[in-house]
Amino acid sequence: MDEEEEDVDLEKVISKGNAIAAQYNLLGANYFSIGDKEKACENFKKSADMGDKDGQNNYSKICQWFFSRKSSA
Repeated sequence: MDEEEEDVDLEKVISKGNAIAAQYNLLGANYFSIGDKEKACENFKKSADMGDKDGQNNYSKICQWFFSRKSSA
């Protein structure tokens, strides 16, 4: 199974009502690893908003930097 297939499987788990913060953070990490920073940040934000410390950390360190670079380009 490649990384993209793993992302789809996690999306199925999340969409079936098992949307816990750690799963959103993991999904974000998978998207980040394949270079999709926008989808990664969407999921890190969901995780952070649900109170997950790792999601908050990823969102603040990765996404805020990414969006600040994107807006200055």
